[in-house]
Amino acid sequence: FSLMEWRWSHERQNHRERNIMARILIICVGSRGDAEPFCALAAQLAAQSSVDKVELFVQKDLKYLVPSHDKIQCHELPFTQMSFYDYAGKERTPPQAGSDHPNPRVRFLGIVTDIMGELVLPCLAQIMSVAAGNSNDKSDSNNSRPVNAIVASSLARQVALEAARQLTQSYEARVSVYLVQLQSLVPTKDYPHYSCLDKCLQATTTMSNGGNDKNSLQE
Repeated sequence: FSLMEWRWSHERQNHRERNIMARILIICVGSRGDAEPFCALAAQLAAQSSVDKVELFVQKDLKYLVPSHDKIQCHELPFTQMSFYDYAGKERTPPQAGSDHPNPRVRFLGIVTDIMGELVLPCLAQIMSVAAGNSNDKSDSNNSRPVNAIVASSLARQVALEAARQLTQSYEARVSVYLVQLQSLVPTKDYPHYSCLDKCLQATTTMSNGGNDKNSLQE
């Protein structure tokens, strides 16, 4: 999160100069390994004096990870980790994008793309109702204005970017978007691609070599 921390320090300074308290939206989609870092980030942001509200979206089976804090409001996404496996294991008509490709990585990306499009993007209206500040209690100024920043996990990037676009277009809001990739984008010896089962097993059962990027896997 180092780059995000650097950028947020500049956002924080701008908010101080304009005497604005920040309202942050976090959208986390993925496994427990994704949710835990984002929940920790929510707690750190809530501890900042320049932040008055953190809106945190997580899957309904991971709500128990959300820290208890007056500034953190938890919102439930209507699917679970098992929804991904159920989705990936079913045959679909038309077939999943890339399902007939010989490269397993392409097939994997097809599944991920369809999950984002068919499980995550349908939650846009729910997310926008929070992001835009459409609170039922308009006396609560923390909830009745658009968010200042959106932080999203990899699987939530499409819905985060679309939410930011709509906020900018409809509310003329200045919204910063931070897309957080918890795993290296280029497969390495320590973080091989999921489709390379033998290398995944080897990486989890041997000592790390320090994350030398020279060990990137080749096609």
